[in-house]
Amino acid sequence: TKQAVVHNDVLSSKPILRFDGSNDIMKFSGSKTFQTFFFVLNARDGSNFNNGRWSFSGWTSNSNKFSVFYGRHGNQTINVASGHSISVNGNAGSTQESFAPLNNHKIARVVYDSAKTRDDWQLAQGDSLWKGDFAEILAFSGALSATETAKIEGYLCLLYTSDAADDSLRVDLGGRRII
Repeated sequence: TKQAVVHNDVLSSKPILRFDGSNDIMKFSGSKTFQTFFFVLNARDGSNFNNGRWSFSGWTSNSNKFSVFYGRHGNQTINVASGHSISVNGNAGSTQESFAPLNNHKIARVVYDSAKTRDDWQLAQGDSLWKGDFAEILAFSGALSATETAKIEGYLCLLYTSDAADDSLRVDLGGRRII
């Protein structure tokens, strides 16, 4: 397995980790408990996800796996299991969200119905490997209040806001733009 490649100056002059979708995985060591996640990321599959791309997961084997969220094969949506919630760019959240267009960076928030403890958390591993960039990952062991969530999403938006001339690289988030 290879590791993701760091690219500098991709997103508001900040580095990103780029996963190629074929053999890049990044593992976290030790047991960790998570319930709420924030990601600044994109997918580099073209117009639709080519496979059921997993972004972040607990993965020991095919019979012992847990996806944080995944890109749905053949379309532009990302999904979580029933009882969990995913939100893209400040939306209210549901079990499925549009991730269109795939190549633009977005803020995704995932909240589980309860905290999950695993010792096999990893980026890009799953039924199919993630193909795209991760600029930021924040993970919390519990659920956050609406105020805390708004502050974190606002911070991420401001951190990655750009005045880039190419509007195709940007996504609107509550009147502010993230590329």
